Amino acid sequence: MAQPRFQLLLGQSRQAPPRVVRLPGAESQRGVRRRDAQVTWRLLGANNRELGRSARSYPDQAAGWESIELLKARLGKAEPRLSIVTPRGSWGWQLLLDTEEIAVSARLFSRLRECRYSIDQFLQKVPDAGLTVSPPTAMDRRKLPTQFDVLDAPDRMVPR
Repeated sequence: MAQPRFQLLLGQSRQAPPRVVRLPGAESQRGVRRRDAQVTWRLLGANNRELGRSARSYPDQAAGWESIELLKARLGKAEPRLSIVTPRGSWGWQLLLDTEEIAVSARLFSRLRECRYSIDQFLQKVPDAGLTVSPPTAMDRRKLPTQFDVLDAPDRMVPR
């Protein structure tokens, strides 16, 4: 049976960046737009459903991994918040560490009990979750060089 896991998402996409549920009262990331950074993460359940995602982007894989390790290490001190985030009454959650958002709900919920269930599932799966890394997006592959110089061995090529 598959296990829950964190997935590092690398690169940018042509599509809109993943939506982040913004709840009132949390310090948002200052000075860095989510689309400017290159790495985000999400927690997937054993059935591959997204349970939650990072509240911010990170400049590289190491920084993304550090935030996951921080979340795992300080999960007991994290403060979950549930809030109505749309005029229609949709609910969302966020997880705060020292008043800073570290994780947010992957979607909005029409009922408070669904939102509570979602944050409970997220908190239960974090300690045992592994890590996977997504392949580069199509936009990242376009940035790769298309011509290579062949060195002494055909398997060692260097971009021009």
